[in-house]
Amino acid sequence: MDMKKINSGKLRAIGYDARAKILQVQLDDGSCLQYSAVSEDLWRRFSSSGAAWSFYRDNIEEEFAARRVSGKAPATLNPLDALCQSDEYEVAGLFTTVNATFARVAMHAVRVELLREQARAVGLPLHLIEIPYPCSDAQYADVMTAFMARAKAADVQCMAFGDLYLQDVRDYREQRMQGSGIAPIFPLWGKPTLELLEEMLAGGLRACLTCIDPKVLPAAFAGCELTPELLASFPSGIDPCGENGEFHSFVFDGP
Repeated sequence: MDMKKINSGKLRAIGYDARAKILQVQLDDGSCLQYSAVSEDLWRRFSSSGAAWSFYRDNIEEEFAARRVSGKAPATLNPLDALCQSDEYEVAGLFTTVNATFARVAMHAVRVELLREQARAVGLPLHLIEIPYPCSDAQYADVMTAFMARAKAADVQCMAFGDLYLQDVRDYREQRMQGSGIAPIFPLWGKPTLELLEEMLAGGLRACLTCIDPKVLPAAFAGCELTPELLASFPSGIDPCGENGEFHSFVFDGP
C-alpha cells in the first residue's frame, strides 16, 4: 500500500488498498490504524479534502471505529531514493550542462568545483556538458546530441530528469531524445511540490537559494537557506520548489 504524506491535524500519512478496501492512516505519535470496508468514493473524498483531519474525525474515526486494526505503516521512499535503490535501474552517473566561459551551471550559475564536491559526496561520476556563451538553440542541440551518442555507446539506456510538472519542458526533453535509443524518465513527475520539499527537508537535506527572480522574490532571499521558516515567508504564489523559475538552489548537505 502506497502512503501519501500529509500534514493535517494529527494525520501524517494516509493510504488505501482498493482491492481489500482497507484505509490506513498514520498519526503524529507514530501509530498506524487500519479501517476495513472503506469505499473508494470515501477514500477519494478523504484524500482530496482540504481539511483531512476534520474529514477523518467526522466520517472515518467515528463511523469505522469498531473496525480499526493496528498495523505498521509501510516504509515509503523518496522517488529519487527509490530510483537509486531500484532493481530496475542502475544509476551510472550525474550529468548537467555548464557554461564553458564562466565554468558555472548554465541555469543555476553554481561553480563547477561545487558540482564536483556534490558528486564526490554521493559517490557518482559527474559528466559535464560544456556549452558556449552565448549559446544558440542549434548549438545546444548539437552538444546534447553528441553527449547522448556517447552515453548510448557506454550502454546508457535511460536518463532521469527532475522535472515536476511543467509539461512543455517534459515535451521538449522527450522530443529531443526521440531516436537516440535512450529513454527519458521522470521519477518526481506529478509529486506535489510542497510535499516533496517537506519530505526532503525532514530527511536532512539542506540547500540555499543561489539566485532569485526579482520580479517575484525580493533580492534579500538570495543566499538564504531553504528552511520551513523561509518557505513560510515566501510571497503568495511562489512554488515551494521554484519550479516556475522563482529561484534556483544548491544542496550542500543531506542524509
